[in-house]
Amino acid sequence: MHDLERSDSALRALRRSGVSAETATRTVAILVELDEASFAGERRGARDAAKRAAALLRAVDAEARGRDALGDAARTFVLTLGILTLCAGIAHAAAGADTTEDLFARGVASYDAGRYAEAAALFDSTAHASPRSADAWANAGTAAWTSADTAGAVVGWQRALRLEPLAGDVRDRLDLTPGPARGALAAVPPVPLEALAAGALALWWLAWLGAAARALGGSRPSARTIYALHGLAVAAGVGYILLDEHLAGVSLRVVVEPTRLHSEPSLATEPGAATRTGQVVRSAQRQGAWTRAVLENGDDGWIESDRLRALTGD
Repeated sequence: MHDLERSDSALRALRRSGVSAETATRTVAILVELDEASFAGERRGARDAAKRAAALLRAVDAEARGRDALGDAARTFVLTLGILTLCAGIAHAAAGADTTEDLFARGVASYDAGRYAEAAALFDSTAHASPRSADAWANAGTAAWTSADTAGAVVGWQRALRLEPLAGDVRDRLDLTPGPARGALAAVPPVPLEALAAGALALWWLAWLGAAARALGGSRPSARTIYALHGLAVAAGVGYILLDEHLAGVSLRVVVEPTRLHSEPSLATEPGAATRTGQVVRSAQRQGAWTRAVLENGDDGWIESDRLRALTGD
């Protein structure tokens, strides 16, 4: 069977069995890795394959709607993943781990061959193996967009932009998304975090050098100047902390499927504000299979958690 068709079938089987979009996507990604690691012509090992596959198997088992609700396709897929985990462990011991460069190169090859869903899965695996790689996240977003996965595109491009706030090409790509992916909650200031930290440190040293010079009786900067430098240094330091927290986006989620918010965590309640695919919302509370989401305009309500994907990608 064609790799792309198999990946799409596995993804559909998992989603229909109640597995969240994020877990299903990551499971399909490792399936591609394990398949190549176990059965490729060249002997390859998948990086931490056994550990990651075992974690995903536990997640699939926990999120699926009970064992009896798992369809034949989902059961077959989970069994296949378990077998491939064992094979990958053997291959890993014999051949050593794939590097992120290997995964990235295979992602590029899959994209060039038109296998966009497979490419997105490979780039996503690369990004999770090397979470500071803006290129991996950006390519994961582009491949996801090409394969009609809007939420995956927003996650990849947002993560890339948060690593490189001056990346104008990534900002332009986010403009392609139909949902307000760059609204107040998702906005990324074009300020490099490292530059802000360096500025705060430089101002702090200037303030203390000025104080030392004044104490030694040499060059005498005024006390007002020294206090101003200290104040600017503290302001820059606070700005660094706040920007770092904002860029981390720990509480942010991306809407996978459009729906309406509910006043209570139940489908029986009156629906409220509508959400759009690719929209970034803030997670304020979790209760069972529901998440209380806050929109950029301040509206809030409950939404099924499997309709959301973590912006952090964790």
